[in-house]
Amino acid sequence: MRTKRIESDKPNQLPSPWQTFAILMAAVFIAEAFVMYLIHPFEDRLGHLFLVTLDASLLLILIAPLLWLFLVRPLRSKIILEQARAATVVSNAADGIITINDRGLIESFNPAAEKIFGHSADEVLGRPLTLLIPGRYRDAHQRGLERVRSTGKSDIIGKTLELHGLRKDGREFPLELSIAAWKAEKETFFTGIVRDITERKRAEEEIQRDRVQLSILQDINAAATSTLDLGAVLNMLLDKIDILLPYAASGVNLFNRETGKLERLAVRHLDEEALKEALEQSGGGLGRIVFEKKSPLNIRNIQADSRLPQITEFFIKYGLVSYLGLPLIAKGEVLGVLTLLTTEEHEFSNEEIGFLSILAGQAAITIRNSELFEQTKKQAAELEKAKEMQADFAAMIAHDLRSPLTATLSTATMLEDGLFGTVTEEQKKWLVKVQSNIRNLVDLVNDFLDLSKLEAGHIQLSKEKVHLDQLIRESADNYLALAGEKKISLQTRIDPALPHINADPRRLDQVLSNLLSNAIKFTDREGKIEVGAGQGPDREISIWVKDSGVGIPPEEIGELFQKYKQTTSGIVSEYKGTGLGLVICKMIAEAHGGKIRVDSEEGKGSTFTVTIPLPQ
Repeated sequence: MRTKRIESDKPNQLPSPWQTFAILMAAVFIAEAFVMYLIHPFEDRLGHLFLVTLDASLLLILIAPLLWLFLVRPLRSKIILEQARAATVVSNAADGIITINDRGLIESFNPAAEKIFGHSADEVLGRPLTLLIPGRYRDAHQRGLERVRSTGKSDIIGKTLELHGLRKDGREFPLELSIAAWKAEKETFFTGIVRDITERKRAEEEIQRDRVQLSILQDINAAATSTLDLGAVLNMLLDKIDILLPYAASGVNLFNRETGKLERLAVRHLDEEALKEALEQSGGGLGRIVFEKKSPLNIRNIQADSRLPQITEFFIKYGLVSYLGLPLIAKGEVLGVLTLLTTEEHEFSNEEIGFLSILAGQAAITIRNSELFEQTKKQAAELEKAKEMQADFAAMIAHDLRSPLTATLSTATMLEDGLFGTVTEEQKKWLVKVQSNIRNLVDLVNDFLDLSKLEAGHIQLSKEKVHLDQLIRESADNYLALAGEKKISLQTRIDPALPHINADPRRLDQVLSNLLSNAIKFTDREGKIEVGAGQGPDREISIWVKDSGVGIPPEEIGELFQKYKQTTSGIVSEYKGTGLGLVICKMIAEAHGGKIRVDSEEGKGSTFTVTIPLPQ
């Protein structure tokens, strides 16, 4: 759409209605007279000139009112209305509308343009458009006008551009510009529609800043889940700050609970040794103030701060001006301080401090998790050391106990055999009881030693190919005599197709011995015990010991595999033990990658099953 030229000092360029009417009447009169003259070619033209003139005049008088009413006045009104409408639109437009000629002089300047640039129309009309253009754009503007004057072509006509304008007070601002060209009386004009996009740009910058901030927080959260290494977390934090928030220097100090001091653990763009010395001389520097007050410390010009002269000298030496310290707080506890520094004076805004405080909070949680991880590792190492000491202590105690017990057992045996003189039957009976109790004590010491070694991880399995058929039968044979004393039937049931397994035969025999010993102990006279093995559907070998004994109360089954736990019902209270045998069985089964379980019904017996997986 072509834009009409708007002259602020000549709002009405058309002739008046009477001028228009007179011009039109004169044209009609001349045309009519000429026609009347031509229709009398053979008469005396001069004689009829008066009549022709009179006829034309009479016709003109008849036509004139009609021309005025139906042609001239409506046309004139329409033109005036269009001019008024265009002027109203331009005057009330929200965007600035500026027209210049091909020499770059401003021809029109609407009220919105006045508001945008700060100039009144009277101040800019007739003056160069460069008055509104920042210096860096002026040469390109002049070259563009010259190109249009010489070639009639332009690269920006009909396009929307984002540039910067110059306000009256000298401040630049972002604007959106659309340009159209039009001609009037052989002269070229350019009309530009200008929109101030300062608020839009500010909103875009805020969105971009929010995206950057969100990216930083996401990276810190990702670090919290990907690593618990404290050094890696701190370096990642400062790297993100260094890349996305261009401060001159940054660092993290963490509180050492043992020394009671803030220690610098990570730093960017600072001399660590010089900073460490300055912090020691100043008692921790400004970070100590942040740590103790648990709130941010914002100093616009640290070089003018007189609270800590030693640290101030350091900042002056390295050209650092503005300071922001933020406490690293997790679950109400201050872990340390995040420090940010600039080489130019910078006022940290409340919004900036708010985001950095959130950043510090997220970092503090990650640091806290890392510290807990480090603490856990340290405690695990101490626990491992304690287990080793416990195993060594247990071995020492076991050795010290077994030696006198063995000597006592030997003495009791020699007494029973009459090596030191004649022994009566009553004395023999008591000597047998002594020997039995000593053997029980030796078993207890051995169980305690085994358990300590297993818990400390000192027992290494000596795995080899094991024939379960042979191992189970040999273990059962060892208990046939003991079972026979109570007339208990001890039988084996082993799958003949059972494959060999890779296991420690001595440890598996220890498991079977514990289970068989318990089965015989808790099975009444003339009861039944079955030892068996078979392959399950999940590529695992099952080894079981089933008895028809007293069974186990349901409420006590869950505690069977805990240290020093025994059944406590009155039925089985007469059977005393160490409470370690089943724990040892469980640990040996787990050392083979398997497990142990029990199925029992009180009064009907129990079945203990050990499962060991076969290799894939």
